[in-house]
Amino acid sequence: TSVKSLVFTHLHYSHFSYKILSFYVCLIIIFGHYKFFLCDEMAYDTQLKEHARKLWEEGFRPEEVISAIRDYYSCTLGDKTLRRWAQTEDWEDWRQARKDRLGQHQDPSVVNGVSGIQDPILHLCSVFARRKVREHQNTHGTGESRVQITNNVLMDVATEYEPTPSIIEYLKPEIMTYISKLRESDQETGSLSLDPNISNT
Repeated sequence: TSVKSLVFTHLHYSHFSYKILSFYVCLIIIFGHYKFFLCDEMAYDTQLKEHARKLWEEGFRPEEVISAIRDYYSCTLGDKTLRRWAQTEDWEDWRQARKDRLGQHQDPSVVNGVSGIQDPILHLCSVFARRKVREHQNTHGTGESRVQITNNVLMDVATEYEPTPSIIEYLKPEIMTYISKLRESDQETGSLSLDPNISNT
């Protein structure tokens, strides 16, 4: 009888200990998720948010804002996060701004009469260069210098658009800075996704 009682007591305390352990594990998971959420919220750069607001208030659709942010900063801005910013910080309605912008007189026969881009060739080269930087296999590592990556990217730009030498010279520091920003983002967040609702792949 004493043996059975001892076994029962042991099992009882083991079960009780298991419940306590499970409870603490749940707390750790919840706290960890909450901490991760806060860290990701803090990871949003002020410049990124201001850029998103500028695009939003100029009448760009939410998906267009997200696409532009991904192109410029190589990170994924969540739709819910973008809309929360707009609501909590009282951004102007993008729909009305879009109507106003599209309602303006647009003349395709005039230089920049529709796009409003002052230097279309530079714009195309810049967008293409940033994409090539993101696609470069050594951008997110330290195996190759920024100068080497920049030279490779500029060769791609020259082949694709055949720009003038002045555009190539203009793009050099821009590309170098962009590489630095991407590497700093890797070090600070350890991830390219800034939305806590989106898992990284």
